[in-house]
Amino acid sequence: MNERTIIAGMTLSQAISLAGLIIAFITIWIHLEVRIAEVNVEIINIKQDLISHKSGNRKDLELLRD
Repeated sequence: MNERTIIAGMTLSQAISLAGLIIAFITIWIHLEVRIAEVNVEIINIKQDLISHKSGNRKDLELLRD
């Protein structure tokens, strides 16, 4: 009477739940990788700004000493 679909030893609802869990983990992992890449870009930009401001500060300091 009540036939259950078996996929890899699981019922259909269990297989769908497992697939949803796997998709959730993949989505979270991708989101984290994107955020890490964004943070790395921000760090690089901050380092470049620091270098440019250091050289500007050196020029200003030399002008003040003269």
